[in-house]
Amino acid sequence: MKTKLRKIDISKKLALACSLAIISLFLLGCEPYPKDPHKSFHTIQKTGTMKIGVIEHPPFTIQEEKNSPETYDGLEIWIMREFAAQIGGVTPQFERLSEAKAMEALKNHELHLVVGGLTKANPYKKIVAFTRPYLKFGDSADQHYVMAIAKGENHLMVVLEQFLKQHKDEIRARHENYKGQSG
Repeated sequence: MKTKLRKIDISKKLALACSLAIISLFLLGCEPYPKDPHKSFHTIQKTGTMKIGVIEHPPFTIQEEKNSPETYDGLEIWIMREFAAQIGGVTPQFERLSEAKAMEALKNHELHLVVGGLTKANPYKKIVAFTRPYLKFGDSADQHYVMAIAKGENHLMVVLEQFLKQHKDEIRARHENYKGQSG
């Protein structure tokens, strides 16, 4: 009987040791998550600048004086300024572009984000990634507002989505305020 118990104990210890070895090898081979292949989030923190393409779409993005980034206003401009401040005193650098040029620049990693009243129904979803909707009005995808990020830049996506979720009530209240100003 003792021999049989010893064999069981040894088998259990051997199985545990093998399991731990396999888990250790798996963990050593894993890259940090979330992945960020072009290191957008790291670059933003390192340079202190977040490059944002702006598609004019009141009340989300408004430019009072053309070619003057200081005059940008709107809900998503406010969100970007607050987000930049929260991730470490980063300065948002806004660039007004057409939707096609903004999405191409984002796809080519020339921008970190694109804002401008984009919805989940946007046709560019095949070449760029979108946040989860941060503002919804109804069930239709064209009423679910998102922001665009280069595909694969998951670290930036996760941090931005956490920010949007934490500020959802304030975002909704500010949307009503901006909507009243622009309409």
